[in-house]
This record gives sequence, structure tokens and C-alpha cells, in this order.
Amino acid sequence: MTLSPTPFDDVYKTLCVTCPTLILPLLNEAFGTADTGNEQIEQEETEHHFTEADGTQRKRISDNVFTVTKGNDVKRYIFECESNPDGSILVRFFEYALLSGLANQTLENNTLTIPLPHVAVLFLRSAKTSSSTMTVRIRLPDGSESRMIIPIIRLHNYTIPDLFRKKLYILFPFSLFLYEKKFAIIEKDDQLLHQFTNEITGAMHQLLNINNEELNDYQKSVLRTMFMIVLQQFGQKHETILKGVQKSMGGHVIDLPETCPASL
Repeated sequence: MTLSPTPFDDVYKTLCVTCPTLILPLLNEAFGTADTGNEQIEQEETEHHFTEADGTQRKRISDNVFTVTKGNDVKRYIFECESNPDGSILVRFFEYALLSGLANQTLENNTLTIPLPHVAVLFLRSAKTSSSTMTVRIRLPDGSESRMIIPIIRLHNYTIPDLFRKKLYILFPFSLFLYEKKFAIIEKDDQLLHQFTNEITGAMHQLLNINNEELNDYQKSVLRTMFMIVLQQFGQKHETILKGVQKSMGGHVIDLPETCPASL
């Protein structure tokens, strides 16, 4: 299997496209909603083109744009995934939201309405003590202000048991990030390596044995495949970790389910 130059983004996008209902518990966690899985989820266009003031053509590609519909209630979301956050993310998030809003604009009685979506972000790497939100403040010409609050899900604030308890299965393929800072130590200690591989293998077995009414076989297959892609990426720098987990799980990286994007 060929490794992508953006493996973690690709894993997240693949999970959102192939197993869209798995995003709902993450929405509940970020926004305090109570979606149950009976909602209708529709993916929307993630690539938008626009022209700068100097005529330069640009495009923005977000990770995941979708609507959640329950009865007459329709909510639009942008939920990004970042493995290495930088100082430009707030600007990019606002651009994503504005472009999505412009794509859904309405004009009536000389009034243009631009409905901005809810925006949230998953940080795969971050400090536990960091803030739980980011804010975009919009100042209007009359001096009034509006704020767009962006909830942050920080993976390092969770444990693997948390992921199961909260049904955040969509985060399971990234569970290796919880051990990343310890990899150098684990690789040098056979006992720690054995303990680590047992924990990871046990978690995988727990995932695969979840009741099919809660997580079907296809979803389990995708989650396992995405986990192995993340493992293979870490294995480029930590070969002992890669071989240890592969040996413990009794196999190598498996092929993608047929409906997964071939770009991975």
C-alpha cells in the first residue's frame, strides 16, 4: 500500500465519507448536541474557488462539510482535522465558513443572507491544558461585533476507554497519537513494548467485538484499515512499534474495503 503525503487528513476524510454516522458522537462532544444516529447526513462540496482582489485565482479545500437533518431542522457543519496546528488555521476556518455560506446564500427584498455553518476542529496533537474553543471576532463598520466560536476536540484529553465509553469510534484509528510521545522509550524497553502492544491489540479486539447493531462489519473494517494506515505512517520513524503491533495483531496492513477512496 502506497503511503499518502497527507495520511492523517486522508484517513479522517475517508472515515467521514465512508462512515458518516460515526461523526455524530463527535458532534455531540463538540457542540453538546444529542444526535442519536437517526439523522440524515449529506456530504457537501469541500472545494471552493475564489478570486483575490488582484485577480489571483485561489481555492480552499476543507476536510469535511456536511449537513445533519432531523425533521425540519437542518444544520450545516464544517469539522476539520489538524495533526500539526499552525497560526493560519483561524483564517482558513473563517474562509471555509464564508465560502460555504456564500455557496448557500439567498437574496430577497434587497437583502443578501449568508448562512455560516457551525465550525469545529479535531486536534490530533496538542497540550491537555489548552483552551477548548477558538474565536473569530467580526467587527462591523458601525462598531458592533459578532463572534464565531469554534469548539476544539483535543485527542490527548481522551483515553482509549473514553473513546469506547463515548462511542467516539471515529477517533479510534488515531489512538496511536496517545502514545506518540512515549514511542522512543517504548522501543527501547521490551516490557513496555509488550505492554503497549497488548493494550493496542486488546482495544482492537474490543472494537471488532462491538455489537453489530452499534457498529456494523463494514464500519469495523474501515476503522481497522484506517488504524493500520496510521500505524504504517508512524512506522516510518518507529519500525519497532510497527512490527510489534503487526506481530501482536497477527498480520500486516490489510487492503482497503472496496468502497474506500483509491487515493489512500
